[in-house]
Amino acid sequence: MRKEVVFTERVPAPPGPYSRGVLAEGRPFFLLGQIPVNLETGEPETDPIEEHFRRTVENIPGIVNARAMVEVSSLPGGMAVEIEAITVLPKVRE
Repeated sequence: MRKEVVFTERVPAPPGPYSRGVLAEGRPFFLLGQIPVNLETGEPETDPIEEHFRRTVENIPGIVNARAMVEVSSLPGGMAVEIEAITVLPKVRE
């Protein structure tokens, strides 16, 4: 199966060896863990927790218009929020 790692400058780069998402042959798109980083400053959001959610959700449309929220006990970089999504794109990018 062919796959393409997605990169965009419309949202902050993920920390470490992570990518924004993977486009797989057949048009499913797996939006990987999105975290609350401010695009302008490159810094993670601070309290309150509502700002973590707001920033994370605001960053997602720069990649794709879909979202799902997942709770975990610990996230990379000490983040309080991470969001993932699976969607189908209208056509495979070439």
